[in-house]
Amino acid sequence: MGHGVLAYDIFKSSLIKSMYPKYKPVKEIFEEFHESIWEVIKRFNGKQFSTQGDSKIFYFDNLDDAIHVGIYLLGEKIIEKFNEKYLKIINLPMYIRLAINITKEKLDSVPENKRGTYKSEDLDVLGHLVGLSSPMRLTLTENAFKEISSILKPLFMPGTKFQKYKSSPPILTYVNKTRMIKPLFNKWDYIKPELSLKDIKDIISSPLLVIFGETNRDHPILEAAALSDAIGVTDLLASLNRIDNITASIDEWDTTLNEIFNRNILLIGSGIVNKYSLEFNDIIDFVKFVRIGDKVIGEIRTFDGQSFGRGMHGRHYGLVACFKNPYNIDYYALWIAGITGLATNVAASFVKDIIINNIDHILKDKAKDWDKKLNDYPVACVLEAAAPGDLDPDELYRRWKVTDYKIKWMVDPEGNVYYQ
Repeated sequence: MGHGVLAYDIFKSSLIKSMYPKYKPVKEIFEEFHESIWEVIKRFNGKQFSTQGDSKIFYFDNLDDAIHVGIYLLGEKIIEKFNEKYLKIINLPMYIRLAINITKEKLDSVPENKRGTYKSEDLDVLGHLVGLSSPMRLTLTENAFKEISSILKPLFMPGTKFQKYKSSPPILTYVNKTRMIKPLFNKWDYIKPELSLKDIKDIISSPLLVIFGETNRDHPILEAAALSDAIGVTDLLASLNRIDNITASIDEWDTTLNEIFNRNILLIGSGIVNKYSLEFNDIIDFVKFVRIGDKVIGEIRTFDGQSFGRGMHGRHYGLVACFKNPYNIDYYALWIAGITGLATNVAASFVKDIIINNIDHILKDKAKDWDKKLNDYPVACVLEAAAPGDLDPDELYRRWKVTDYKIKWMVDPEGNVYYQ
């Protein structure tokens, strides 16, 4: 068996530092963060190889020790407690990306003054892997996975393949199993959008992850999603000219976490039927579904006190909202949800109409004088299903495909509201 080599870096460290370029306490916080991780690594017989910048490399005589370090760092809430202590000083949380490879090289024999320029295929792969890893996940190369103890293998599942260079063969990875990781950027200030619904095509562009709720559910909080949700989304995606890199997933699947950190998100369904929506619901500021205890109920409420659904005539209200991906703010999320499956389908139709006809045409037709109340294009809307003629949408619920709608409420990035 070879030796274990572990690398980690701090996710978004450059962004955090750029926010406080001359603020000495931030430098000291980073140093304390690295020191707390080094204390754990020493306990498992790890040795420093390269500690330049915020990307660190350590080696272990026993590969399993490197695995134990990664599991310990992710499972003992060390990083969570650190963030609780310092989030009052720095506005973004500090999370790590962890990667492990195996090597037969005698790294402890490399002189310290040559480690920064030391050439090694195994370390080169490790460096690429940590940069592609998801925050707060432990990623192994296939070679490392094959050599760990059999008792540790059930803790991992296949991840994605990556290539160092276009001409190099793909390398399979394995990641630690976990049911769900809560959003890393869990405050509205982190995910407040710079784009608007005018930019729908940019928001749901490649690479894209579509997340549906499970339709066959046995869960104490969540209900089964409506299959009709998928119909509206299929129509919506068909209206796009081309998406080169798209994948669909179910909220219950562990593999969803393999994709969510490095893609734009199209999130389908409310927190009643989709556990990612349940998490995002509490972060979004302008509009959300009402939550009572652990459960979301069939009522949409806006930050300015408007309520749609519960206690009102009609219940087929949906929402569309855009914001930065709460798992990686380099990407965006578009949330399409409704109190009923019919309402979700109508919300998807609204997005499809924006793609085909552009938002100016839609707003002129559906929201008269909207530009006198909003200073910019909306970032979120509440829509009501509109049945043909004088029919009530309830008469067509689960019997008819309803695609028309009324725009009931909108908000721009500054918090200006349109309501009718």
